[in-house]
Amino acid sequence: MPSFTTKSHKTVICPTWNEEISLSGTYLMSEDTHHPYEAKFLYATCPILENLRLPARKRDRKYEYFPFCNHQPCELLEDFKQVIDVRHDHVQ
Repeated sequence: MPSFTTKSHKTVICPTWNEEISLSGTYLMSEDTHHPYEAKFLYATCPILENLRLPARKRDRKYEYFPFCNHQPCELLEDFKQVIDVRHDHVQ
């Protein structure tokens, strides 16, 4: 059964709001017995975009002053290592 891991977060400057935010990269662990510590990049998430997808009552107040994103698709969400070794690599 495939397993997922989020290695760490990557701090960037949002191109829309010029604010520091932390993106989170999600990786799929390899099922290959020759490379058990290898993980492949699946997607990254942005806290501003994630917050906008929530109903208003569930939104994080930390992001309430970021009511939209006009920078899509955002290249920062694709700027993660495509393959990592979870024993050593850290997403930065």
